[in-house]
Amino acid sequence: MNCSICRTPYESLDNYCRHCGVAIAVEVPVVRESEAMPVVPWVQVRPAVTRSAMALVAGLALEIALRRMGRGVMGAPSMTPVRRGAVKPAAKGSVMHQITETMFVRRITRIE
Repeated sequence: MNCSICRTPYESLDNYCRHCGVAIAVEVPVVRESEAMPVVPWVQVRPAVTRSAMALVAGLALEIALRRMGRGVMGAPSMTPVRRGAVKPAAKGSVMHQITETMFVRRITRIE
């Protein structure tokens, strides 16, 4: 196929001529009418939706239970809020250490 302006050949996937830049007219495919997709009654769909919802709830309950069990085994603190300023003083003769944590998150997005 060739451009109608400069007669430079172009590929079938090109939208513009690579030589002169004119828009290449694309043939619009003819849409044929076909039968509509059948509508599935709710009575047939309800059991699948119910099973999916029950599986979702069961999975969520299992995840919560496993997290609570893991927290108890690992000795991790519960999700209760920490009171600010409620630091216990160090015992006499001991050294008090302060632990701080800094976290940097760098997100790089490539557009090719």
